[in-house]
Amino acid sequence: MTVSISKMSINYYLEHAATGDGQTRDMTAYYTGAKAPPGTWLGSGLDGLTGLSVGQQVTESHARSLYQDQEDPVSGRPLGRPLMKTQSTPNGAVTPAGRPAKTEREGVAGFDLTFSPPKSVSALWALAGPELQGRIQAAHRQALEETLAWVEANVIQSRAGHGGVAHVAVNGVIASAFDHWDSRAGDPQLHTHLVIANRVQRASDGHWVTIDSYTLHRHVVAISEMYNSLIFDRLAADVGTVAESRSDVDLDVQQLIESGTDTDSEYEPAHRVELAGIPDELIEEFSSRSVSIETRTDELIAEYTATYGTRPTPREVLLIRQQATLENRPEKNNIERTTLPEKMHWWRQRTHMAGLDPDTLVKSAVGHHVRAVTADMLTCDIIEQISQWTLTDASQRRTTFSRANVRASAERVLRLVRCPTVHDRNALVDTIVELTLDKAVSLTPDRSRAPEGPDTTVSLRDRSVFDHQHHSGVYTTEQVMADEDHLISRVTATGAPTLAGHPEHVDVLEHWRTDDGHPLSADQMRASKHVLSSDAGISAIIGPAGTGKSTTMGAITDT
Repeated sequence: MTVSISKMSINYYLEHAATGDGQTRDMTAYYTGAKAPPGTWLGSGLDGLTGLSVGQQVTESHARSLYQDQEDPVSGRPLGRPLMKTQSTPNGAVTPAGRPAKTEREGVAGFDLTFSPPKSVSALWALAGPELQGRIQAAHRQALEETLAWVEANVIQSRAGHGGVAHVAVNGVIASAFDHWDSRAGDPQLHTHLVIANRVQRASDGHWVTIDSYTLHRHVVAISEMYNSLIFDRLAADVGTVAESRSDVDLDVQQLIESGTDTDSEYEPAHRVELAGIPDELIEEFSSRSVSIETRTDELIAEYTATYGTRPTPREVLLIRQQATLENRPEKNNIERTTLPEKMHWWRQRTHMAGLDPDTLVKSAVGHHVRAVTADMLTCDIIEQISQWTLTDASQRRTTFSRANVRASAERVLRLVRCPTVHDRNALVDTIVELTLDKAVSLTPDRSRAPEGPDTTVSLRDRSVFDHQHHSGVYTTEQVMADEDHLISRVTATGAPTLAGHPEHVDVLEHWRTDDGHPLSADQMRASKHVLSSDAGISAIIGPAGTGKSTTMGAITDT
């Protein structure tokens, strides 16, 4: 249940979509063919093109003109400069996040934002009849379009000046939405590839420029969490579903309303939400690739631990999971030769094989009139508590965080709160975000101020174009600052317990062996002696991965 981003390849979407006949039809109308429905155009940036409008079907010639040639699909006029040709990256180049850059740079024609609802939504869609399927698909598409509108208003921009120092207002995006209904493993997975062209029209002079991709990437998790909340809103209103938590959360918003404000309560970040009536057994049955990926990830983590003597860091686990995902990426050719009715028949068979009745599950999941927690129930005291939970969620995921991280956390905390409109949800989340940031500690100087007047050359969204604090600002918590002060004081402190007066520890180190019988190397021995004989409050052992730091610490601990 996520929105993911990647570089797009327009060939993939055109090859896997049915050829349109000029008529706009519901996704579930494509029952007789094996291919997915044709794409449709989205985005307010379409106003800058000739003859294309929102909802119009994507044709191959129009898509190739825009994404491959960077031309107006109808008039053929160039949309800014041609794509940058592939070139070598300068030595020592790093990304905006400070990581080593790839060895080659190439132009980016567009971005693929893939919108996938929670698995229980796809499972319900797979078992439903055509009418209910259409309503679920409509809720999914509405949540996507509402999310896109927020992204256009709050995230999409360009950059100008040396090093992209100025954030520049643009007129919205040009995007194509391609609906798909299954995963590579053949499991039901209702999802839409929103292909965003890397061409936007500058608001100040109408020139065509590229998107500030760094800011877009920073907001992907927040975009994902917003979409997840909105689809639960739309399904509750239009289908009568109920979202429920399936995680061990210490306290949810419903309990907070029933018990009153409890500022001592803690919030547990692990918070999975699914549709009531769709059991985890079915979700697991329809998540065969996810199960394979998790199994392979566990295997790779075990291999890493055996090789290096320690578990991988969270970032290393992420890279391991990416490797496992790529290894478990099957070809789609065989799956794509089956029609949607054939797939639906197989999904219902799999449900029966799992000991569940499809019709009973559908009836138990829709048509509810349960009174959910709504935004109007949240008093000022409750909103204050929710902002504290949001800070806890953001800070437990990372020691420093951005406004986008806080917004993602706010959406997670508010997942079980239903809002009647997207405007109500955005207003509620905005309130929580501002209250949360007021509790945080800003680590980024705020030097720029927006000038008076509506001049878009010097202001963007009522802020100076040079104000990077809003999107790139870094925050932390008072607790992290206090912990950091304590650690710094320990680094400079002396008088810690030491074995300098007990020379027998050297003999212990010399006779120490690993589980497979290896002694300490010369540098490991020197590091161990230094740590054990030092009276510093904190001693550090520094070295590249695989040089034996964990082995050294094992000897120090045993001694």
